[in-house]
Amino acid sequence: MISRAEKDAEGHRPLYVAVTRAKRSLAILAPTDLHPRLEAARDTAKL
Repeated sequence: MISRAEKDAEGHRPLYVAVTRAKRSLAILAPTDLHPRLEAARDTAKL
């Protein structure tokens, strides 16, 4: 049986791969609001 944590990790893996493999730039598009997990990255980028 797969735990909830393992299911969550599996769902985040494609985003992790995309972010870590970007060579020059990375654009993340969201339909309306920024995903809660990306808010910290946005705030860090503004520094």
